Amino acid sequence: MNNLTSILRSYNLSDINEPTFVTYINKVETNVAMYSPLLSNNNLTRASRILILVFTTLVGTVLNGLFVSSFVIDENLRNIGNIFMACTGVSDLVITSGVLPTSIVLLLSGEVDNATTCKFVQGTVQASTYCYNAFFTFVAVEIYQRVSQTSPAPRPFVSKDIGILAVMIFGMSGVVSGAGIYYDLDYDFCGRAHQGDYLFRLTTAIIFLFVPGIVAFTFLVTSILQVRRKALLHSQYRRSRQYKYDKSITKLNFLAYTTFVCSWLPYFIVVHKYPDASNAVFYESAYCGVFRALVPGFLYGVVNSIFRNVYGDILGYCCCQDNLYSPYKGSRRGLEMTTTTSPGEIRVHIMQQAMSGGSHPRCTCQTRNL
Repeated sequence: MNNLTSILRSYNLSDINEPTFVTYINKVETNVAMYSPLLSNNNLTRASRILILVFTTLVGTVLNGLFVSSFVIDENLRNIGNIFMACTGVSDLVITSGVLPTSIVLLLSGEVDNATTCKFVQGTVQASTYCYNAFFTFVAVEIYQRVSQTSPAPRPFVSKDIGILAVMIFGMSGVVSGAGIYYDLDYDFCGRAHQGDYLFRLTTAIIFLFVPGIVAFTFLVTSILQVRRKALLHSQYRRSRQYKYDKSITKLNFLAYTTFVCSWLPYFIVVHKYPDASNAVFYESAYCGVFRALVPGFLYGVVNSIFRNVYGDILGYCCCQDNLYSPYKGSRRGLEMTTTTSPGEIRVHIMQQAMSGGSHPRCTCQTRNL
């Protein structure tokens, strides 16, 4: 920026008044290709930027890794049919373990003006955002279907074809994002040299952002209302631990998706309403959306007791070599996910175990495994 100013002054542009000169400089700066990976601006020192990226990479990768692993380790989470929620964690994991480390390498190498790498980062973040939005739509529909059922029944969103659908979403998002960047159909994030094709941007926004967003918000809000209605109509459900889980997870899903929308909304507004905004405003609005990938793993682990317990089990296994499957903890989680078992029914099972014979300690052990 200082070199550009000195060049312009050499052409006798310094005679104009200061406000006009500053405005002119800002316009020239905006039109010059300035490849900007994450945190490559000069407002922070190089060491500060590297430390911030290293910290966010480690924290984000650990949190998202714990979040995704929870659905593999814990049997109850795996059986509920939460594969779409696990896929949202994978989408965030791609950013925290792929995009952020790439920015660290660029800062260490000093090649922050690498257009190819910057476009790769743009495509990866964009595809991950499309995937997250699509998967959360299925999360909202699936959980609404589950909380609306009064009795266990097959759910179409929990089937063997779920893996194929997930792969299709990842593949389609990657192809659309890559094609838009390669053929200059999408907005030029790195150089800001063009605004892409309006029809392509409108179509992708409707298909990958607007329609899934409306569906997701509709079913997320309806799920919260359905849990309240179900609790009012069924006293047994209101006293069960399943009600506590449903109430917690529906509100958490709504909060996580609202965070996702609010974090990307500034960038969306800047791109479409203020395309000539300064580089500082443009890139910082994008950083807000990228660093949101750290939030969901932390949010679910802190607020929800089931995720918190699984996080503790995984960390205990990694740090202290404890067993991942504790019989007592597994039984407790099983009771937390039970919808139809009341305290009275548990006492009946205990009496049946006692009358069927055997020693008292053995009966107690069998009761714990119910």
